[in-house]
Amino acid sequence: MYERDEREPSFAITKKLADFFEVDTDYLLGRTDKPTNKTVDLAKDPLDEKVDELLKDPETQVFFKDYLSAPEEKKAEMRRFMKFLIEEEEKRKTIKN
Repeated sequence: MYERDEREPSFAITKKLADFFEVDTDYLLGRTDKPTNKTVDLAKDPLDEKVDELLKDPETQVFFKDYLSAPEEKKAEMRRFMKFLIEEEEKRKTIKN
């Protein structure tokens, strides 16, 4: 419904989408053509180590089987998705406890 302009996302959803895609909310809202003002340094992201471990796991490799042959842009997108999954799992565990 967002794509058909039948509904607009809440601020919270817009923020989550911006975080997931690592872009500024202004970019999502069409206020700028520049995706982000911040520099993303993947080497310093603490979740990168967890993503690297997951990519070595044979079960995870089945799910992300195209990772090694993917172009760099696709690899970055896949890593962002894996980080999102890790964060959501950590939130779920926190709520459960």
